[in-house]
Amino acid sequence: MAIFPVYDRILDTDPEGKVTAGLADKWEFSSDGLTLTLTMRDGAKFHDGSAVDAASVKANLDTAISGQGMLAAPLLKVISDVTVSDPKTVKLTLKSQAAYLPSVLANRAGALVCPSALTAASLETQPCGAGPFKVTLSRQNDRIVYERFEDYWNVKNVQIKTLEMTIQPAEATRLSSFQSGQLDATYMNAATIDSAKRAGVAVDPQTTFTWYGIFVNWSKGDLGNPAVRQAINLAIDRKSIIDRLSFGYASDYQQPFPPNYFANNKDIKSPYWTHDPNKAKELLAGAGLTDKVSFTCELANSNAFPDIAAAVQQQLAAVGIKMNYTTATNQAVTQNYFIEGKTDCTFGAYSGVTDPSLALQQLFAPDGGLNGSHKWLKPEFQTMYEATLRPGDQRDAAIHAMVKSVMDEAAVIPLFYPQRSYIAKPKVKGLEKFPVDTTTRFINLGLAQ
Repeated sequence: MAIFPVYDRILDTDPEGKVTAGLADKWEFSSDGLTLTLTMRDGAKFHDGSAVDAASVKANLDTAISGQGMLAAPLLKVISDVTVSDPKTVKLTLKSQAAYLPSVLANRAGALVCPSALTAASLETQPCGAGPFKVTLSRQNDRIVYERFEDYWNVKNVQIKTLEMTIQPAEATRLSSFQSGQLDATYMNAATIDSAKRAGVAVDPQTTFTWYGIFVNWSKGDLGNPAVRQAINLAIDRKSIIDRLSFGYASDYQQPFPPNYFANNKDIKSPYWTHDPNKAKELLAGAGLTDKVSFTCELANSNAFPDIAAAVQQQLAAVGIKMNYTTATNQAVTQNYFIEGKTDCTFGAYSGVTDPSLALQQLFAPDGGLNGSHKWLKPEFQTMYEATLRPGDQRDAAIHAMVKSVMDEAAVIPLFYPQRSYIAKPKVKGLEKFPVDTTTRFINLGLAQ
């Protein structure tokens, strides 16, 4: 079920991922970064008529932290105590500095549920929140109907009274339904954008937050050498891979964050690594590794990973790098690479998380779930990462500094960011695209008269 029509979050984000006001209209860290104070806005109500106040925030966070029916506990584990100071004010005491926490509260972990329904078994099919819409009909694998919540705090900007979401996983079916007038709006992934264009549908491809790439184990043989990782980047012809395997609808950005995200380092030229086989050979020769580099990637035997690996294998061979690859189940790849760190590398898709510090932890920290090396690539990475956790004006610069170091070291190898396109009837207005958190806001959505 799409939750954001039903559940407003404690905070929100803008299209670049920057935190903005939500049900809390003020938020502030203490000078030592160990307390986050939230001030709730006046007049907000839950769908059951109860007030959105400090007590309801505490009830939600306490429930989430305890893990009762929630998946948010790992994201909120930094909170040691939630205190109600007055009816509008909540203070979160933290175990350590966590500048990422406002971003967490602007996503699913900050979605407020009616306190009366927090542990209700029926919550999944009968949701109760403080968002702009209430669910009036929910049919599994069919459709969900939402009605405007007339006591919503920002109801003046909710232009439509009824919102219906039809569940149609197959893109061809969605396109056919759109063309026949059954749908006013939908989205197309890269494989179907051309079909929509040929049908005369206006498309607007947008870069997503997800990237496909190579995760390399710095603890294993040749891949521990930065010259090898850099040569791999120079040997790969990303444009040819995009044209062949993503139908031309992808971007060859190589940072771990897309260009429309505040964590993207705008001072880094794009593309950072250009296709230059001769330079790749020079790097290898300078390291005494001409025709000596060999490694094996294990990848999941699903999706497009084997096809991508085959293309990369051929391109690396052209500069004297021997990349072998084997396929296995998703479970085996996860166990062998991400958990045990036994394999040299794998191919995968990274869909990002709610904040760049959390992403950097996942990808590069020793306990990061996507770091098969289980160690920092270099000691400076830990210092840089810790700087991103400190609230304040210097945080963006700290994030950008670590991104620059990650790029210089070729610590991970993004290949491309696939694109998707919303399509909508001309009468649909205000369909806002928030590619950073891959959600659509419905506040300003309306139909032209």
